Order: sequence, then C-alpha cells, then structure tokens
Amino acid sequence: MLPDQIFTIFNTVEAVLWFFMALYIFYQLLKEGRKGKYFKILAVAGTTFIAFGLSDLIELQTGAWWRPLGLLVLKAGCLCVFFLCYLAYRRIKKEASSHRTSHS
Repeated sequence: MLPDQIFTIFNTVEAVLWFFMALYIFYQLLKEGRKGKYFKILAVAGTTFIAFGLSDLIELQTGAWWRPLGLLVLKAGCLCVFFLCYLAYRRIKKEASSHRTSHS
C-alpha cells in the first residue's frame, strides 16, 4: 500500500469514527433530555465531534492537518472545546457527589 493510500484510509476511518462519536453523544442527549444535568455538555461535545470529523475530511483534501492555517485553528479549537467539556463534566460530577454526601 502506498503512503498516500494509507493517509486516505486513516483519515477517512478517523472522520467516520468522529461522526459515530457524535451520533452516540446525540443519542445520549436525547435519552437525557433538555432537563438533564449534562445536556449542554453533550450538545457542545456532539457538535464539536462533527466539526472534528469535518476537519479530517478537509485534511484529506489539503494533505496536512496544519495547512491551511484555518484547518489547524479548527482542530486546535476542537481540542480546546473537548477539554473544556471534560472540565465541565468533572465539575458537575463533583458537585453532584458533594451534594449527595452532604444530604446523607
């Protein structure tokens, strides 16, 4: 297999993976409903996984994750949003845990 073929296959599989992650997150979002404590985090994370998948499809066209500069910014922005979602999730979990402990 040629390096270009490997690159194409890898990025395509990666994009599909991110789209499936988004679908799973949106499924969880529907299960939880608007009143769920993780609704906003799930909505943001799901949307960000779609953007991350699209960035891999763009990368297929450009041949690199760092060019054009906008693609690099998109990928870096997605990673930052994932990290912020993780921090928000941990904060909510910690608050829920401390709330349960104080009422026991």
